[in-house]
Amino acid sequence: MSLEPDALSADNHRTCTPTQRRGGAFIERQGRTLIDFSANDYLGLSTHPELAQVMAEAALEYGTGSTGSRLVSGDRAITHHLEAELAASMGAESALVFNSGYQMNVSLIPAIVGKGDLVIADKFVHASLIDGIRLSGAKLLRYRHNDMGHLEARLQSAKHSFSRVLIVTESVFSMEGDSAPISELIALKSMYNCELLIDEAHAWGVFGPNGMGLIAKEGVQNQCDYITATFGKSAGSAGAFVACSKERKNQLINTCRGFIYSTALPLPVIAVNRAALTKIKSMNCERETLIQTADQIRNTLSTAGFQTRGNSPIIPIILGENRTVLEAQSKLALAGCNVIAMRPPTVPDGEARLRIVITTHHTQAHIQTLIEAL
Repeated sequence: MSLEPDALSADNHRTCTPTQRRGGAFIERQGRTLIDFSANDYLGLSTHPELAQVMAEAALEYGTGSTGSRLVSGDRAITHHLEAELAASMGAESALVFNSGYQMNVSLIPAIVGKGDLVIADKFVHASLIDGIRLSGAKLLRYRHNDMGHLEARLQSAKHSFSRVLIVTESVFSMEGDSAPISELIALKSMYNCELLIDEAHAWGVFGPNGMGLIAKEGVQNQCDYITATFGKSAGSAGAFVACSKERKNQLINTCRGFIYSTALPLPVIAVNRAALTKIKSMNCERETLIQTADQIRNTLSTAGFQTRGNSPIIPIILGENRTVLEAQSKLALAGCNVIAMRPPTVPDGEARLRIVITTHHTQAHIQTLIEAL
């Protein structure tokens, strides 16, 4: 079975206006309004009035639900338009839309590998990727975080034992805030004739030409077999997608159980994702400011003696013990800041941390409140 796209409509709208909107930087917690430093709404698009208007108009045109899976009654031309636009933007032959990042990862990987195959994954990849690997039945090996020497040793020892090997990593890691060595991963994939899946969930919208991620920044889109990302972060919406070859897309349509047996995304969400894609590509000034602001905060905290990591809008502060990080979270809440304590098993033992996320919603006054509270 296949899904054939209709003709793609042109959309040349561009804007570079600020995304600071009333309420976007705040969250309600136990009856109090706090400045929110936990959301992954990097470009502030979740409250953008233009996107809200797109959703409202699309709901009136299409209704509020898709009514079925893509292979039954939930397939519409607008979804094919989005997939064609994503493929063109990502420098890929094709793209396939899923309902969420978790749904995509737990159903995508079992459609790629199975029993008798091998997956080698970075030690710090997201839980959804690990769950997908386990569901696949493939053998799982881990390599030390961003350690390409350890990855190569794994590949060398496995190259004669498995006919199919898949490397899995994130490009920006959700708890560390750091980035993977994309070019080295591509080189190892080519050297050992295996496949590569890179999850750009926290990089898409933030890095690269037109915000299309770290793989685009390195200019190696056509050398990565599966590039995944979500609309729930920089796009401020819902859903996810994989960019890949046409052949791989057709295989996924017919073998990916999470795609086959899930009701498709509501069409107003698809409409918002198309509008968000266009908006994201125009926000180079916002991206530059966002990264500069995060770097300045990281440097300020490091100078003050905090142990920080990363090179993205995600700024972890390593405090070590669970009790210490929970006390820090409570202290920040009393000062008006919502910062979440991350503890094992989400992070390694002894590395409990505060996870600060900077977005374009945050003003200098918000950031100053955070710094003073810390």
